[in-house]
Amino acid sequence: PGDLPAWAGLWADLHRRMEAVQTSAPYRVMRYEELCAQPEAKRRSLLEFLELPSEGVVGPPKYPSKHHLTGNRMKRRFAGTILRDDRWQTELNEAEQHTVLRYADEVAERFGYTM
Repeated sequence: PGDLPAWAGLWADLHRRMEAVQTSAPYRVMRYEELCAQPEAKRRSLLEFLELPSEGVVGPPKYPSKHHLTGNRMKRRFAGTILRDDRWQTELNEAEQHTVLRYADEVAERFGYTM
């Protein structure tokens, strides 16, 4: 799985930096798992936050080869439906998961990631 401590630290640092933006710009946290569980409700909530119309905004990408969804297998096959990808729970053994959570520290905990 590569350098798990480095990747976990990078993930945590990215989210700390994004949280710091909250003091200077409107900011909305949307957990991936919540988006997958309630895509339509979360989509409406996000569009409302962005003050955008809710109709005709989301659908299959116009240029699929240029579509990018970080860290998810469906990034190359996205057809407009959000599918949850939990491979990390089966592909990382328990010790590796503990390593990730240790290096992602309080950020992982704030997002509800625990063992």
